[in-house]
Amino acid sequence: VFEHISKQQFLNDYFDRAPLHIKGNQEKFSGLFDLQAFNQILNSNTLLYPKVRITNHNNTIHKYDLIDDVDRYSNNQNNTLNKQKMLHAIARGGTLVFDNIQQHSPRLEDFSDKLAEELNTRISMNGYYTAAHQTGVNPHFDRHDVLVLQTHGSKRWYYRSDQHVLSKAIRHQTVPLIDADATGWSSVLLEQGDVFYCPRGVWH
Repeated sequence: VFEHISKQQFLNDYFDRAPLHIKGNQEKFSGLFDLQAFNQILNSNTLLYPKVRITNHNNTIHKYDLIDDVDRYSNNQNNTLNKQKMLHAIARGGTLVFDNIQQHSPRLEDFSDKLAEELNTRISMNGYYTAAHQTGVNPHFDRHDVLVLQTHGSKRWYYRSDQHVLSKAIRHQTVPLIDADATGWSSVLLEQGDVFYCPRGVWH
């Protein structure tokens, strides 16, 4: 995963300290996970909210947009997503999120277990898909470290280390704005095969 960066260098210089972008060749993760494997998981499973959901940077996509509409009571009880409605939501700019996707892929589960053992930490894996030329989710920070494996396509990430309280909910803090020129933000373009480490607490 870390190519020329040794485990000790990663832990000393980057872990919980600074973002890290590692370039890789396009085939780097081809034996681990790809778009075909993602589609197979989506097509062969019943997709339940909120483990699987679609979000966008305007926060305008809700569960009720993605399920079969029956009546108010049935809709509240129903968490089974309609795959056709999901496709429409993605086409309109939504980002598909699949929590703990390693539970549906032996290869991902094995990779996750080995990496967790090597770094002596707990790891869970989420799958994300955003259509080309669309914006992902709103600026936020996570209370856990993020390690991104770009297995398909490309995505530009923006990040910045503004002052904030890690233990305080984002809705109670001032979220840094991102203008057309991304003033004050650093960015990195992830291409297929690349890795990006984003420490906890870093806005992105």
